[in-house]
Amino acid sequence: MPTRETGTVRVVSWNVHQWCDAQGNASRDRLEQRIVALDADVVCLQEATNVFRTHSRLGGTRGSFDSGAFTYTEGDMFTTVFCNQRRLVQQQQYSPPCYTQGEARSVVVTLDRTTDAAPPPLTIACVHFDVHDSTGEARRLQAKRVDQLIGARRRNVLVVGDFNAYDYDDNAWLREHDRARGVDCDSGAAQAGLSTLRDAGFVSVMTERPTYTVWSARTVDHALARSLDDWRVVDARALAVPGSDHLPLVVDLAPIGR
Repeated sequence: MPTRETGTVRVVSWNVHQWCDAQGNASRDRLEQRIVALDADVVCLQEATNVFRTHSRLGGTRGSFDSGAFTYTEGDMFTTVFCNQRRLVQQQQYSPPCYTQGEARSVVVTLDRTTDAAPPPLTIACVHFDVHDSTGEARRLQAKRVDQLIGARRRNVLVVGDFNAYDYDDNAWLREHDRARGVDCDSGAAQAGLSTLRDAGFVSVMTERPTYTVWSARTVDHALARSLDDWRVVDARALAVPGSDHLPLVVDLAPIGR
């Protein structure tokens, strides 16, 4: 587990696979324990189904987080949950275009602002983009909507989550693997959504480039930032922590000049 510097804000993003491990075995207790152990200020979860609200170590009465300081958006199977120990003054929830029945996609955008003596405002978007549309158009539309929700002029923005999009440059073998499966590797479909936000000025904050973040050996979980003027990235990496079919991302930020 990476050690935190004094005064940092830790953001964790994790697709918890409906509280199951990569083999489909129930692992909710183990996952909750590991999330708590990550010692995060902000936790962004994908595929955290509605059981999250009941007796969870994060949101329940015995939780590490204030039960009144988390938001969730509900879908039949896929839920994006946003938890925060810090004061939230603005929250937006949005259900992007969905192309598969029963798999609602969602995003939570929050503005974290405390007092003048506290760290500067930080906008965080927790996303979970489409996985089924082979053209990538669904992810492009979802990413565009996220950018609209955030607003082009807003500073200190971090977007984290399961993009279901990946670069062939991350794993050279993937291009040949996909091409052998008949995938049009030159269409940009694999990068759709990720490339959309990059075109909007977002850049990766990962200090250690992960080899993979999901069981299929692809890097589909990302942390991107734009206009991070008042914060510096201390550390950002994927952790080889079992419990889900995805690995968690941990991003440590520190206010500049403090």
